[in-house]
Amino acid sequence: MSHWEAAMRKAGFVDRADGLHSEKLKDMLRLRESGLPQFAFLDIPYTDFLRDSSLVGDFIRRYGGICVRALPNNEGAKRGFTRAYKMGYLSLEECSRFLHDKIVNNRELWDISLTEWAPNKAGFVIISGERHVLGEIGRSLEDLSHGKEEPLARFTIDCSLVGHVIDKTIWEAKGRHKSHYQKLLWNAFQYICIPGGNFDPYCLRGYFEGAVIQDGRVKFLDYKVNEIYLQ
Repeated sequence: MSHWEAAMRKAGFVDRADGLHSEKLKDMLRLRESGLPQFAFLDIPYTDFLRDSSLVGDFIRRYGGICVRALPNNEGAKRGFTRAYKMGYLSLEECSRFLHDKIVNNRELWDISLTEWAPNKAGFVIISGERHVLGEIGRSLEDLSHGKEEPLARFTIDCSLVGHVIDKTIWEAKGRHKSHYQKLLWNAFQYICIPGGNFDPYCLRGYFEGAVIQDGRVKFLDYKVNEIYLQ
């Protein structure tokens, strides 16, 4: 999303870019407060990391697999800087090298965030608005969210219709494992639904990204509430 935002600003579509803009750290805090299943995370200003990397080192030793993100703050985003990340079983030295290569100057305009990471078998996107709920799942969250992968399963719920949520849901799926991916996506969707809302349905509103890790657990990775997603 940050790359789309930067491209829109560069093309002069400032209002549209503002509609997409969100602060990643605030999004992650919102996700944390939501109670949705998620990975552990740590965020600190880049300048603090340069002064003392012990917190990051402790986090890496505790969790092993991590995703490290370089995140421009508000002023950095306005100047056109975009997010970058690296994931895997990384050492402190590898994280430091990645951040040093990405953040060449203007260090005060950057924050860094680390989250626990584990290999996954599917990634999903859910957009829950007032009128419709849309869900998609694919093998790679990165490719799916950037439009590089066609969804293996997709659903649309028309919230304006009357009846049980199942009757208001339209599915599109392909491939011989389509029922498997439909089940994974529907299971992920249940986490943002309020129990007992089988007819409306009652859902958290916003843009959600997540993954199904190898042991089958669902982990949410993003939760945005920009107005553009709530309609």
